[in-house]
Amino acid sequence: MSQRIPSESVIRKIRVARYLFNLAESHINDSSELSVFAGAHLLQDAAELFLVAALEHLDVPINVQTKFETLIDLIETKVGTPLPYRGHMNRLNRIRIDSKHHGGEPPKDECKRLLVPVKAFFEDVSASHLGINFTTLSLVDLLQESLETTKHLKAAEAALERGDYEECLIECRKTIFLEFEVAFDLGPHLENRTGKGLAGIGLHLIGRGYAVPFYTRQKEFIDKEVKNPTDLIQIDHDYMERNLLTNGVDRHAFWNAHRLTPAVYNDGSANSPWFIRREFALVQGESIKANAEYVFPATVEMMLAVHRSREKTKSKNFSASFAINLAHDEVPIYEKADKTSKVMGHTPKGMNRIKTDFSVDGLDGDTYFSVSAVIEDPRQWLFGYVNNSDITWDEI
Repeated sequence: MSQRIPSESVIRKIRVARYLFNLAESHINDSSELSVFAGAHLLQDAAELFLVAALEHLDVPINVQTKFETLIDLIETKVGTPLPYRGHMNRLNRIRIDSKHHGGEPPKDECKRLLVPVKAFFEDVSASHLGINFTTLSLVDLLQESLETTKHLKAAEAALERGDYEECLIECRKTIFLEFEVAFDLGPHLENRTGKGLAGIGLHLIGRGYAVPFYTRQKEFIDKEVKNPTDLIQIDHDYMERNLLTNGVDRHAFWNAHRLTPAVYNDGSANSPWFIRREFALVQGESIKANAEYVFPATVEMMLAVHRSREKTKSKNFSASFAINLAHDEVPIYEKADKTSKVMGHTPKGMNRIKTDFSVDGLDGDTYFSVSAVIEDPRQWLFGYVNNSDITWDEI
């Protein structure tokens, strides 16, 4: 059994095959005179597309002239075992040939009976040889499972399948919030006014609020405009547009999904609740089903675009940690790589090692190391430089 995660192309083909099968089932069970023609053709199309997807996943090359029976032969050769329900699959192909090329009417009762083994064929081959679940396979499976955004998309998908369209829209908006909107969170700036929040680079470190328009950070704006938790998201549209462009996200799809979903807010703290603004025109309108069926795949496509963009991005290993030994107590931490610059503070007594990110030739010609340290009295976090003369390479 193949344990590889299917490619996006394979997943799309299998999802289309599943969709065609559902359409075929509906037509075959329909009582109208001609529906069985459409049903039989759709069922064979579903089977053929499934076989093509399976061969793509198994890395078996084919061409447009490859016949239906040969597709099955190629899979059996690759996996080294006969496939189940082959006789039923061949019979389905014969029915379609007789109908398409000779005008014969597909036998309705036989087509109804074929639905069971054809679906069983899809499920068994998927599980045994492709390592996937035919019934539940989704493009969401391409996203990193541990991410919060993926969990919300899976919840949205489940809600859509059971017909809970409001919940689907809300879960999609949570995904959009976590991926795109947290950068515009006024929450940290609200805390800054009381002296409890992070400022400057700290906002980038926690990934929240760093792109909020400057004018919205002011007390007057917050007091006047923030009337419920969802008002804490204040989007800089130029910044958002650049972000969408950088990540290859369809801007029309993004703003459509943004308009068609209820606004949400979460402050990011442990066990923080979600605040939801249920706009009745969105969650109770006649178009809610159509909106959910549009928004969910659009949100998945946006997350896939972000995923592909990040895969292309190369970065340094942030998990690596480096430290230097201090030569003595109370080493001065300079504002710049220059001993004549301002002394921001001193390392605490008893500290003999300190983390560093890089060394650099200083403005005065000496070597300096970047450091950061927490100073207790008064408590503050210092970022700066220590001089090479204040460190030692001896073991401590």
